[in-house]
Amino acid sequence: MKMSKISYKVSGHQLWILAFISSIILLATLSRSNVQVDQFSASGIKLKSHNQVPRRNVSKGVDYPPILAYWICGTNGDSKKMLRLLKAIYHPRNQYLLQLDADAPESERAELALKVQSETVFKAFGNVDVVGASYAIDKMGVSALAATLHAAALLLKISTNWDWFIPLSPSDYPLMSQDGSQWMILSRSFMVYCVQGWDNFPRKLLMYLTNVPYPLESYFHTIICNSPQFQNSTINTDLSFMKWESPAHVGPRTLTLPDYVEMVTSNKTTIFARPFEEDDPVLEKIDDRVLNRSGNGVVPGNWCSIRGKKKNVESLKNGEELCSASGNNIDAVKPGVYGMKLRALLSELVSDGRGKINQCQEQVYN
Repeated sequence: MKMSKISYKVSGHQLWILAFISSIILLATLSRSNVQVDQFSASGIKLKSHNQVPRRNVSKGVDYPPILAYWICGTNGDSKKMLRLLKAIYHPRNQYLLQLDADAPESERAELALKVQSETVFKAFGNVDVVGASYAIDKMGVSALAATLHAAALLLKISTNWDWFIPLSPSDYPLMSQDGSQWMILSRSFMVYCVQGWDNFPRKLLMYLTNVPYPLESYFHTIICNSPQFQNSTINTDLSFMKWESPAHVGPRTLTLPDYVEMVTSNKTTIFARPFEEDDPVLEKIDDRVLNRSGNGVVPGNWCSIRGKKKNVESLKNGEELCSASGNNIDAVKPGVYGMKLRALLSELVSDGRGKINQCQEQVYN
């Protein structure tokens, strides 16, 4: 996780009134969870309970890869990009939650749900959900932070298995397949603490940051640095490839074909790159050269090697029926070149001590 350039130690003021108000807000948010996620689901529309969605069991333990929970949140006009990103990061072991904010019309939200429902693989494994009712999200304000916490709460209710929470925007795109081992990747135990806040600190901080611009850039970092259970449990990298405009406050510039070589050969620890325009040719190049993804299908992996089952695949819809077959071992993974590169770079980060020193003692994070 990359730390923003501010100090994260907070004072011990007793914000009891703010904590009480924030508790009410958080409880109200969580109480809407079932309604919002159940209206649209991968296996059908307007289900009474997401438990009706068939979800295949996945194996857990030291001999198996972790289970990732992805939240992809977009706005008006983003549904096509969200669906492409979903297919690019799809693996049947993982959990996926798609959300369009209130700026998107109801028709687009319904269309996204129908497209998810129509995909044979998603329906077979039952691990993709679309939020059925949404709200306004201001990226600069506290609503973006509240939406992140709400998404984590929904995923905690949907699945008891996932290990890591990964929020993405529709402008993100992966630089390796899911058979390899964003802004941030947060553990399940940490997200449970942020949502439940048994010592009230996460709730206090949520209200404390209500009138602070871009609170999402400091909220999780502050909690980590002020919680003994999670201190010194971070690796200081955002795992993303971005090219910044000059001056930097303008934001990252859009990536195009001339950036491809630098993206895939960078020595930086990267899993995703951003931002991209919809249907930019560089995405097709990443699909072809990096992800081995063809047409409109999902990325094949060791759990479903379409090339190894080529016989009549041309007559099928992008090999989806083969990938959704019950005989596939969804616990099987085989890291590719980029996955091996990530493992080496992460091992280097940990071994050189950057993942073990007390980063929270620093006053400024780069």
